[in-house]
Formats: sequence, C-alpha cells, structure tokens
Amino acid sequence: MVATDRCQVCGETFGFTLALCSLCHHSVCDNCATRRGGVVFCGAACAHLFYFGESDEEDLPETETEE
Repeated sequence: MVATDRCQVCGETFGFTLALCSLCHHSVCDNCATRRGGVVFCGAACAHLFYFGESDEEDLPETETEE
C-alpha cells in the first residue's frame, strides 16, 4: 500500500505525507505553504491568527485603545 496525501489548499495528491498547518491542521504542500517564523501554515490568515490572535485594536472599546 502506497501512502498518499492531498493538499487541502490546491487539491493536488502527493505520494508522501505533507506538512500540517500549525493552526488548523490542514495538510499543505510546499507550493501552497506560508511560512512565518519557521512555522508552516496553510495561508496568511492562519499565520496571522497564530501570532496575533483574533482580536484587533479596533474591536476594543474606546477607553481601552492606546493613543
């Protein structure tokens, strides 16, 4: 039995195991992978969420924003 893996970004099938996104755990090929700080992600959105979280400054009430 030959192990195969499919990139969950482009859909291409490979005859080896692909890297997994560090945030959502989707398999991703080298062509589609986004790398930030030596970590592999399936795209820029996962990379941003991994390092900066979900909240933005504009979501904070006015009393909590830095000036």
